Amino acid sequence: MPNAVPAAGHRLPAPSSLICYQTLPPGCIAFLVTDDYSAPYIRAGEWVVVDTADRTARVGDVYVIQWDSGGRTLCQARHSSKMWQTDGKTPCWHVGSLKTSSKEEFDAWLKQSEEARAHGAIPTWRGGWTEGPLNLDHLESKLVGAVIGLYQPTFDSPLRIAG
Repeated sequence: MPNAVPAAGHRLPAPSSLICYQTLPPGCIAFLVTDDYSAPYIRAGEWVVVDTADRTARVGDVYVIQWDSGGRTLCQARHSSKMWQTDGKTPCWHVGSLKTSSKEEFDAWLKQSEEARAHGAIPTWRGGWTEGPLNLDHLESKLVGAVIGLYQPTFDSPLRIAG
């Protein structure tokens, strides 16, 4: 199993091909995912490997972010639309869950939530989240590090990569 430190500026592999690490590479930490906002790519109960030396925001990459409350979660970095740019040139950033929903899924949830409220229930949206806009310096100050793979200290030997 490879144990090399990921190079700065790496790109997260396609979610279906995340590298599984048996041991943590130097400078990396393990982070337990406790929600399904990254499903189906990363699920609650899985541990991800986080390169704490890599806090450079890149569009589409996945990170662990720490909020002002001290809580941490997985997020994906995205550029904001032009309407959020203060000077019309400098991109702003949003972070959000990997799990997103289509307009049709959201419209269906709105209908279900209206029905639920009519019966006294308080519906909870579970289709994804987003936060922003953030300027680059502020975003990078909140990033714990880039997700480089999954941490699986033990797994069946047929799944191991030779090398």
